[in-house]
Amino acid sequence: MNEIDVTKMIALRFWWSWTWRNNLFGFLAGFVLGVTSGIVTPMIGMPAETASFIQTLLGIAIALIISVVIIKKLLRQKYSKFRISVIDKISSQEVKEVSYGMAIHFNWSFFWKMILAMLGLTIPSAIIIGIVASILSATTGMSLNSPTSIIFFIICYILILIASIFIQIFILKSLLKAEYSDYRITVLENDQIIY
Repeated sequence: MNEIDVTKMIALRFWWSWTWRNNLFGFLAGFVLGVTSGIVTPMIGMPAETASFIQTLLGIAIALIISVVIIKKLLRQKYSKFRISVIDKISSQEVKEVSYGMAIHFNWSFFWKMILAMLGLTIPSAIIIGIVASILSATTGMSLNSPTSIIFFIICYILILIASIFIQIFILKSLLKAEYSDYRITVLENDQIIY
């Protein structure tokens, strides 16, 4: 069992595996939920506000479930040159089956770190963007609805989006080498597969 360092490329591949699955299954589940609620709620006479509230709660619950199921699979994922593995701390052996508790723990660790990081990114960014937009508006008389202003805001949004992807990869890089109370997550070379 040869452990390898978690590189940015390994974290990027894990991030991509998680992201495309979350987006695909989230879209499909959202579509099914939307169509179902669009048919059922008028039939039972549910008010639109109540239906919207219930759809939101169901959407959040379904998204969390999808994410946990995907992480459960990805914590045993094999790639061409490496694989993600969960190691039992007591026996120092690979865990044959990743539990939902482990997947929830991983999701929670990612979630709270991501919230703090995004607050640290978006609050200063919003302040800077607001100051720059105000200065441009005051000095050039340019409206915030002008094409130049809209392009400026789109560029800012894209930069924040790119920064958030780098932040996610950085967080995943640390989580793919994380120590928990009775297990740890690591990356192994893919040439010695033990089952």
